Amino acid sequence: MKILYAATTPLAGVCELMARCVNEYYGKEHEARVLSRGPGKHLWYIRPGTKVIRHHVRHRDQIDPALQWADVIHCMANVSARSLKRLDLLKKKTWVFQWHGAQIWPFTNVWFEEDYPHVKWIHIGQGWNRDPWFDRFNKFGLKLIPNVISADDEIHTPLPWKRRLKQSVAFSPSNAKAVAVNKKGIPEVTRACKGHFTFDLISGTSFEECMKRKRKAWLGIDEIVTPLYHRSGLEFLSQGVPCICSHDEFTASCLKEVTGAECVPFINANKDTLRKVISDHMAKPVEELQQMGRDARAWIEEYYHPRALLQRYFEVYQ
Repeated sequence: MKILYAATTPLAGVCELMARCVNEYYGKEHEARVLSRGPGKHLWYIRPGTKVIRHHVRHRDQIDPALQWADVIHCMANVSARSLKRLDLLKKKTWVFQWHGAQIWPFTNVWFEEDYPHVKWIHIGQGWNRDPWFDRFNKFGLKLIPNVISADDEIHTPLPWKRRLKQSVAFSPSNAKAVAVNKKGIPEVTRACKGHFTFDLISGTSFEECMKRKRKAWLGIDEIVTPLYHRSGLEFLSQGVPCICSHDEFTASCLKEVTGAECVPFINANKDTLRKVISDHMAKPVEELQQMGRDARAWIEEYYHPRALLQRYFEVYQ
């Protein structure tokens, strides 16, 4: 199967990441390429030695050959057959559209209602899909399919405990804007942590540097202002770092639907309980903290390894 991952913005390198994982884990059966503007800060995904053929989404002479090559065009969040001006391929190829969060701009930028029956619709879940706006796609077979992390990359694997910073808390919010739809509570987390714990607020750095700093923590924070989990929290778990993330029953049900896991691997806290939750965590014996780290990584191995998650995508593509 020939799979093309397409987007018009970096989207945290998701196109490059997906193509890499397909080629690395299933290269004998499938081939994946990318149609995008590049991964932005996530250059780690296309570092030397990786297997990704890339096409630039702003160059017409690269768009059409890429689309013609593909059996499956997997559109990420902001691109479509319509926006690529190739509606003639809508019924000739398999088109997949995936949301990675909320839908906050006019959807007619990418699809019209008349297109809906010809597209396979998927969403990463994580609690974003509680918005009733997505209900309109249920009759077209909307599925929750989890986003992938490259769990076997060195920077996604656990660092030995002796190399971590003692009683340290790491927090790597992807967006610092106070009005952002994916705000994670930077002021609230800073107030709870600064001056009380060894606190690393990671922002404005490369993805590789961010991940290296996250590996050194005793405890990670995903977010504490909305009942959602994000890739940041999953990255902490992959690194064997226990992680705080606010969640509710709906979020837990989404996680169970996409992974089969009966339990939520995150430590629950909100802005009012955060400082106490961290204090209680740090007061545990070091051996218990180390075991929590091993359990976090074991959860990723059992429920969130890319080799298994990609099978969910292949089922959609078929």
